[in-house]
Amino acid sequence: MGFDPVWFGVMSMLMVSMGIVFPPVGMIAFVVSSGGNVSLMKVYKGTTILMIALVATTVSSWSFRRSCCGCRTR
Repeated sequence: MGFDPVWFGVMSMLMVSMGIVFPPVGMIAFVVSSGGNVSLMKVYKGTTILMIALVATTVSSWSFRRSCCGCRTR
């Protein structure tokens, strides 16, 4: 098929982690908001640095996928 299963797993986990924390699903944000009795906007403001780090990691992994996984160019 022409894809590396390790790279596919890494990209899948990055996407799942973004989906769990950030809207529209954001289940973790709702749990933290209700458990800590804080507003949802305060939780989202606190996770902004996480969002930036996850997006930067995803973009760099996608851009340099050959060198990230040690794949050889064909």
